[in-house]
Amino acid sequence: VLPDGLLEISDKAFFLASVKTVDFPESVKSIGIQAFALCPLTTVNLPNALVSLGGQAFTMCTNMKTIAIGPNLQELGENVFAMCDGLESITVSSSNSHFVSTSGVLFDKNKTKIIRYPSNKSGTSYSVPSTVKTIGNNAFARSKNLTSISLPTNLTMIESYSFQNCTKLKNITIPSKVTAIGEGAFQFCENMTYVTLQSGLKTIESEAFLCCKKLASVSIPSTVTDIGQSAFKQCDALTSVSLNSGLKTIGQWAFDMTNVSTFTIPTTVTRIEYAAFASYQVSSLKIKYNGRTYY
Repeated sequence: VLPDGLLEISDKAFFLASVKTVDFPESVKSIGIQAFALCPLTTVNLPNALVSLGGQAFTMCTNMKTIAIGPNLQELGENVFAMCDGLESITVSSSNSHFVSTSGVLFDKNKTKIIRYPSNKSGTSYSVPSTVKTIGNNAFARSKNLTSISLPTNLTMIESYSFQNCTKLKNITIPSKVTAIGEGAFQFCENMTYVTLQSGLKTIESEAFLCCKKLASVSIPSTVTDIGQSAFKQCDALTSVSLNSGLKTIGQWAFDMTNVSTFTIPTTVTRIEYAAFASYQVSSLKIKYNGRTYY
């Protein structure tokens, strides 16, 4: 039981504690980083006075099914609900001026950014609202049930680890206004069979599609200039990769441990980093230069 008049719960205050329920006094205004991380909490009702919720405050609270956000929360740290694999719904007070929840999914107030889709929310498909321009860090990470996600045409940013470990996700189409796919965005999506990348994309960051073990082919648009470290590493089923003119940098281990036998390197490439194509399957490398192809 927490005492009335308590204002702040500091970083890691109850980290790894065997706390199953918590009654917050209405005086609490701040909860720190990892304050309740790895606790066996089931349901959390945050106090109405709460203004700030620190990063990873409830990370790995795997038994937590619901959480209710009050009217005064203004600051929400990174990955507050990361690896809360039992989470089914997030609700927000209608009086809150910074955040909103629709069907249990957490957004910023204007619904331009999706912050968290609960990992254990029911349903196999989801259409991100047309107002959303940013998929937040870890927004869909470890979603257990989703096989299909539709992204809106006005989307511009996919942040790091947004869809990591969506193990049932089968395919994804990246809208043309997205310029960068963040680090680890789709890593460990082990049942993804294809991804559609559209013209307009500029950067595929490190580990973006790491260990997408059923991904069979990918065509990199000509607008892409950089493919990051381990971007497609350990994509075991990958047999076809199209690299188009415009590409400049291929990061280390970018296509390591795939099943692609032939790569054609465009003339625009100026840097191929360490072990970019390391694989016993590679039998042919074609390099284009001055209108000619060299083997």
